[in-house]
Amino acid sequence: MTKYFYLLIVSSIIWSCNQEADVPVVEQNEESLAMDYQQQGTIIVAESKKALGANLKAAMGRGGVEEAVGFCNLKALDLTDSLANLYAVEIKRATLKPRNSLNAANVSEAQILSVWQDKLDESQEILPTQFEEEDKVNFYSPIVMESLCVTCHGVKGESLTPEVEKIISSKYPNDAATGYKVGDLRGLWHISFTKPTIQ
Repeated sequence: MTKYFYLLIVSSIIWSCNQEADVPVVEQNEESLAMDYQQQGTIIVAESKKALGANLKAAMGRGGVEEAVGFCNLKALDLTDSLANLYAVEIKRATLKPRNSLNAANVSEAQILSVWQDKLDESQEILPTQFEEEDKVNFYSPIVMESLCVTCHGVKGESLTPEVEKIISSKYPNDAATGYKVGDLRGLWHISFTKPTIQ
């Protein structure tokens, strides 16, 4: 009886330890996966901004605003597409006031922009966010107006001069992407990750 009771106690302890060890491991994996997408999204957005900014500044240096607008018109989407291929993700810049119709926000993106705008109106901080679907993780990061941006996206007659407005309208006759000031919410980066298939 004593030997049996001893074995029963030892077996129970081992079973309990295994059970307790299993739970945190699963939770940590889920947290790590979520954090991994967030970290990757942050890195991809930073690299995309860096690449676009460098090319835009180079274009400005070569030929001023006209050259920069030409770059945005012909090369910006190609650049983000090449970065998307590099990182094996989908990359989109989206806004409620597009210059290029391909950058128009869809319903989900518009809802996020609306929430962020409400927060800004209440002087609250806006931060990147992510949402999971069955087979995807969607990471969103805000695009906030910087001083260089108002040259082509600013208020008409103020930071946006008639000369620049003329150049932009020649490339984008249906342009809606003006009227911004430094610090305004311009749009968002949308990075879409495809979840790995479980074998």
